[in-house]
Amino acid sequence: MVHYQTYSLTSEFLKTPPDDCFIWQIAPDEPLKTSSLLSNVDDILHDYQVGLDAGYRFVESYNLAKQHKKINCANNDLWRPNQAS
Repeated sequence: MVHYQTYSLTSEFLKTPPDDCFIWQIAPDEPLKTSSLLSNVDDILHDYQVGLDAGYRFVESYNLAKQHKKINCANNDLWRPNQAS
């Protein structure tokens, strides 16, 4: 029951975030193979890789945009996936 409540609360937050919150949703280009419960290991590993690829594409796009000064941030260093956040 807690799983469904947490999922519902998270979905609502993403649909209507607070005014002082900015959300970038990073999503894969293809549907995921896993379900919310009881997925097999191969499907989990596949979806993990698909999500990782989507994350790397986002970082590449972010860094490219930042290099072209389309994104104005206080920290001028480019973020790299192996850096601690």
